[in-house]
Amino acid sequence: MGLASLLVKKGVHVLSPKGTIITDEQMDTILYNRYVSAKLRREGTFLKGPKAFPKKTKRNFNKFTKNIVES
Repeated sequence: MGLASLLVKKGVHVLSPKGTIITDEQMDTILYNRYVSAKLRREGTFLKGPKAFPKKTKRNFNKFTKNIVES
């Protein structure tokens, strides 16, 4: 997400792993959550990984990717 934050500020379309477009307004929250998770991992707190993507999420990602490439 670090690279994504740089790209969003330059006006580049950035997709989340779930296929949604990330905006500049969302980036502060995303980076803060990333920071908190990394801090908890360093302290030894066990965090579960993300759940597997449902088929609908995969379809959304493919649809958004296709729309961006075609525009």
